[in-house]
Amino acid sequence: MSWFSCFERPAGKHTGRLIIMACVIALGVVAGAGPGLAQTKSLNHVINLAGMQRMLTQKISKESLLVALGIDRDENLLNLEKTRTLFDRTLKGLRNGDALLGLPPTTEPEVLDQLRKVEELWPLLDTVVRNSVAGQNVTAEGIDTIVELNLPLLQATDDTVKAYNSASGGLVSMLTVALNLSGQQRMLSQKMLKEYLLIAYGYEERNNRRNLRGTIKLFDRTLQGLIKGDNDQGILRAPTPEIRARLRVVERLWDEIRPQLEPFGRAGKPDPGAIAKVAQASSLLLEEMNDAVTLYEHL
Repeated sequence: MSWFSCFERPAGKHTGRLIIMACVIALGVVAGAGPGLAQTKSLNHVINLAGMQRMLTQKISKESLLVALGIDRDENLLNLEKTRTLFDRTLKGLRNGDALLGLPPTTEPEVLDQLRKVEELWPLLDTVVRNSVAGQNVTAEGIDTIVELNLPLLQATDDTVKAYNSASGGLVSMLTVALNLSGQQRMLSQKMLKEYLLIAYGYEERNNRRNLRGTIKLFDRTLQGLIKGDNDQGILRAPTPEIRARLRVVERLWDEIRPQLEPFGRAGKPDPGAIAKVAQASSLLLEEMNDAVTLYEHL
């Protein structure tokens, strides 16, 4: 069971196991864990959830754009509220601890410094999301704010993951790199949808076409590295049959989604029917990639 499923199942046909990825495991991890960072499995879990925050910044952006574009508005408003609630709870849990999420309180000064940066940015984006949910719509001004804030918040959450790795005091192994990059793939699955939707919305199309091409290329290269290994990226080949099988499922989904995204990295705008189809496929891709991350966490 993933901890996403303990707190919510996203609305719609495909009820993901995704947004709170380890609640049952969490209860075992936290009990008596103390500082937590000294134990590899506990550290992996914390890094997993800290890394998930990167993905949630992009998922919030994606869902906001789907609402603004009028794609499954009620469903995506519900998902948007759930995603912001998860980000907020996880952020508080990373600092203060949260037994159900499996998070011990953070005491490392370097981590606390990075969390403060996230905490400075988050209320600004959170206000836009709350107003959007309350008003049952995302305005053009709201999209402007989301575009302005989502990448700085993404960077701040990524820096938090790096701070946890640094605070652990251990050497960065190829397995650690694989855990981090598999978590990054979750984020990229949402980032590319955000860029695709910004193109559909008509927002800075030239920049977002370029960004979409780059995100597609990075996702594809990293996925192949996780499956086969990549010495240049320092990625370990999928270390177990279970992880390899899960990544192959991700690869099959990616092979279906990629041709639907790539043309818009050059020209054109997708129609509402195409957007709804790609958004649904992207949710499945995220769910399967999330399951792969959880398998890495438990090694």
